[in-house]
Amino acid sequence: MVVFESQYHHPKVFYPALKIIGVSKKLNKQCGEDLTSSFALLWVDPAACANRMRTFIEHLLDQFKIDRIGINKHGEEYRLNLMQRLEKLEAVKPDHKATLSALKKVGDFASHQGKAKFDTLIKCYELLEYALADLVDGKKDRMKKLTAELLDGDDL
Repeated sequence: MVVFESQYHHPKVFYPALKIIGVSKKLNKQCGEDLTSSFALLWVDPAACANRMRTFIEHLLDQFKIDRIGINKHGEEYRLNLMQRLEKLEAVKPDHKATLSALKKVGDFASHQGKAKFDTLIKCYELLEYALADLVDGKKDRMKKLTAELLDGDDL
């Protein structure tokens, strides 16, 4: 009697790394490198991938010139944590704090627990893709403009 074992193969490395989501040309060099590194890490070290996404968020806030340093009530400088920086982003680019906070949470969990689920990371990329379409590429503003043109236009 011959018994066949079911065998599954799971990739560990893709070179060059597969792009899980598009990388906007409007992202600065550091952000682009963070995303590309996270793509490569997805397969070999999911926890490191989540952590790299968290690092990406920090660098994305740098791209938007969100301060890393605050001034307390005594006039002394202190380092802002990521949540404080996300609050500052909300004032400049509303409606993204919750999404980026969710990504931060996954990155924090992965850093402290040393693990992350593949499916969770795919959800993170999906959220990130939608957030970047608005934050970096201005898709939401473009949709508003097109909508206004069609609603206000006489030469339809």
